Amino acid sequence: MKAVYIEEFGGPEVLKIGDVPVPQVKPEQVLIKVVAAGVNPVDWKIREGYLSAVFKHNFPVILGWDMAGTIETVGTDVKGFIPGDKVYCYSRMDAIQYGTYAEYGLANANAVARIPGNMDFYTAATIPLTSLTARQGLVDVAQLSAGEKLFVANGSGGVGGFAIQIAKSIGAEVCATASSKNHAYLNAIGVDAVIDYHTDNIPEKIRQFASDGVDVVLDCTGAEDVEGLFKYVKKQTGRVVTINGLEQSIPVLESCAKKYDVKACMFHVEADGKALAQITELIEQDKIRPLPVEKYSLDDAAIALQKSQAGHVCGKLVLSIQ
Repeated sequence: MKAVYIEEFGGPEVLKIGDVPVPQVKPEQVLIKVVAAGVNPVDWKIREGYLSAVFKHNFPVILGWDMAGTIETVGTDVKGFIPGDKVYCYSRMDAIQYGTYAEYGLANANAVARIPGNMDFYTAATIPLTSLTARQGLVDVAQLSAGEKLFVANGSGGVGGFAIQIAKSIGAEVCATASSKNHAYLNAIGVDAVIDYHTDNIPEKIRQFASDGVDVVLDCTGAEDVEGLFKYVKKQTGRVVTINGLEQSIPVLESCAKKYDVKACMFHVEADGKALAQITELIEQDKIRPLPVEKYSLDDAAIALQKSQAGHVCGKLVLSIQ
């Protein structure tokens, strides 16, 4: 099968496109004929080797964790899915090896859900990782509740866009940062207050939104000024959640949490087909709108990764596989 893979860590020059064996299906897994693969910042971070100490890996590594397509083969222990089912998933496993930038992708069956009705594969492929990150960060980690106030750093990105909509579906109020060109998009998905990070005084704008501090800060950027995030939340009850993912950030988070008397957590999203099915329901109920999609061919994976690495993407990037 054709795939985009690496045999060593490095920059764009280590990317290879070629034929690799189709992965073998274990009893608890499904093999998916991939129509589209989502492109996420974690993909280029894996290529660079930034997460090599966090996740086990076996070269050659096929990049990509998001995919949408049809089930080709089901393992002997799999129930609830049959060949031909239209599905999507966030497919990270214990060891990084079989990714989604390929004609066939492997996934544990408990990570898979059926795609929302009337949704195309390309849009579906952009949803799993970012929507699950937003949901787990807000619902499972921060335990955001109705009536609380949330600040989202980088609201126009993949995680931020879903976080805003999930928070609104809970009944929370949301303030988010974005450049001026993305304000209309944030207003369209229901944000209560938009801050231009180029021209606005962010602390002042947040005080206008929540005079005694917000209840939750969700950092979708891996903020360089980590301590600055803690100045925005309520004392004692406030929570700061970051998807930074870098182990060296943990001591800073712990120190700031103690200094400002708030809770703090860094987390990695987990594959979860049941949670993804719940997100599907919210999409079908029109409580979550999929983010804007920019499509690339598999051969242009390097270009898509370069755009992701440059940052400031509004919405999601996706590779067309089939």
